[in-house]
Amino acid sequence: MTLLRPFAFVVVLATTGWCLAQERREFYKHFEGTINQQYRIQMDLRLMRIPYDSDSLERFEGFYHYESKGILLNLTGQYRNGLVELEAYSAQGGEATERFVGRISEKGVFSGTWRNQDQVFPFDLQETYANGSVGFRPVAHTSSVKLQPGHPNSPTISSYREFLLPAGSPKPPRFLFDSLAAVARLRTRVATPQAVRGDLAAAARRYFARAKREFAAENTASDTLLWPNREHNKTVHVAYNSGGLLSVGLGVYEFTGGAHGNYGIVYSVYDLPSRRQVPYQRLFKTGIENALLQLLLEYAKRNYGLAPAQKLTDGGFFDDFLPVTDNFYLTHKTVTFCYAPYEVAPYAMGMVSVTIPYEKLRPLLNDSAPIRRFWAVASR
Repeated sequence: MTLLRPFAFVVVLATTGWCLAQERREFYKHFEGTINQQYRIQMDLRLMRIPYDSDSLERFEGFYHYESKGILLNLTGQYRNGLVELEAYSAQGGEATERFVGRISEKGVFSGTWRNQDQVFPFDLQETYANGSVGFRPVAHTSSVKLQPGHPNSPTISSYREFLLPAGSPKPPRFLFDSLAAVARLRTRVATPQAVRGDLAAAARRYFARAKREFAAENTASDTLLWPNREHNKTVHVAYNSGGLLSVGLGVYEFTGGAHGNYGIVYSVYDLPSRRQVPYQRLFKTGIENALLQLLLEYAKRNYGLAPAQKLTDGGFFDDFLPVTDNFYLTHKTVTFCYAPYEVAPYAMGMVSVTIPYEKLRPLLNDSAPIRRFWAVASR
């Protein structure tokens, strides 16, 4: 059976223009701790700066999960009056279901108040990389240029590119940088912030040269400039980072005109103890696609609030089945399959995510699948 490939984008970038002076340094932090000294959670949080973002120049993005469930919730937020304010959403979107408001200390303690619709509890988290997680240092490059300098109606292309450089102590394995660099299409193999930033800048210059040629070809007949302003973001998202299992997403957003931009996230999974990536073929046995199709159908209905007798088209999907995709991420308890906007549903439904618990997938998994070690630990 041919697997459905993740949605791909044609990317247009710009050359180096200007960089935003930063009051607070961009960061990635992995937190572990409790809500109400009772519910254990883990959180992977990014502070990001995108200078041309129309909503906020500085924002938080990330994920968190309850250790007892292993189902990721999306986090977005900002600094407000000196406090970190985060809202949590399910992978299927909708309204925020939980909120965190607190402070991050210089010692890496994130504490404050958590609330949902019914309850308010204190939370206390500590930045740590002691339990099989790895640290990262964000490296970013920002560009904003006019395609026809001096022309009053010249379109502007804005670009933000970033990379998460494995960092910290103990020193991350070299294979991780090499693999992440290949996914991000970096040309450098030197794992330093200076080399990576230079690579991002060089990539921006190459794409700008291509955009300039395309622009000139479309604007030779008159002074009417046919291109709107364009915007491109390329970001990295740490979805899960614990117990030697790492799920990382490469996100692309591009606006080239029209009602809205296009976006998507392609995930890569890594088994740190074996120093190997975990593609679909390593996770699943061969010949199990029909069984997996049935589970995708069942859990798509569950995740999106449909009754078993309903069709997926009743919930807005294009078809009454979901194709098998090799775009997925792992936690210690679940596999989540991801589809870009327009891939299986309209843009308004966003990224479609279908989460299936491991206990339902056990017969389909390879004996060498790295997630089996979590069952061994749980059964001791």
